[in-house]
Amino acid sequence: MKRCSDICVGRWAALLALMFSGGCLSYRESNTARAPEEQMLLSKAVDYALADAVPTQLVGRRVFLDVSNLDCPDKAYVADAVRQGLAVKNVRTVDKSIAADVDVTIRVGMLATQSGSSMIGVPGVKIPSPIGAGSFEIPELAFFKLTQQEGWAKLCLTAYDNDTKEMIEKREGLARTCFKRWHILFLINFVRTNVPELRMLPSAEQ
Repeated sequence: MKRCSDICVGRWAALLALMFSGGCLSYRESNTARAPEEQMLLSKAVDYALADAVPTQLVGRRVFLDVSNLDCPDKAYVADAVRQGLAVKNVRTVDKSIAADVDVTIRVGMLATQSGSSMIGVPGVKIPSPIGAGSFEIPELAFFKLTQQEGWAKLCLTAYDNDTKEMIEKREGLARTCFKRWHILFLINFVRTNVPELRMLPSAEQ
């Protein structure tokens, strides 16, 4: 009887050890609709896509931004980023189409994130509680884990002559941003990203 009791105690001690060692892989929960990483991945993807999407033949002309085809949760950010991209190229924007030489339409072909992970180790499991009913969960025990998030943006800007309605120029931009977390043997934690701002987030310092 004593031998059986010792074995049970040893098993529960091992399970508790697994639980505490697996805790180092937890992340902060977002208190907003989007986590900081997701917001930065999307906004930076827009910035990168605009590098190729802003028309180049509008210098010195008055431009009206037509956002009627722009339908996405980040509509305001995209529109203002386009306005800034035009200003950098010495293009003046106006508030009304009637006052413009050129109308520029903005379309978002893609603006989304995706994520995934891979792991070598023991996945989290639920086991019955030794005291009373119910169960509790033992976190995963990962010897190696990679968690990856990506942001994708595809923007299309088309310029039309306001008098003739003929197309002057069409440009598209496609960009991908990424944020990778690596965990190796509970001791080595680092990130890789093409978004400089993400290196300053607390999650990048784990």
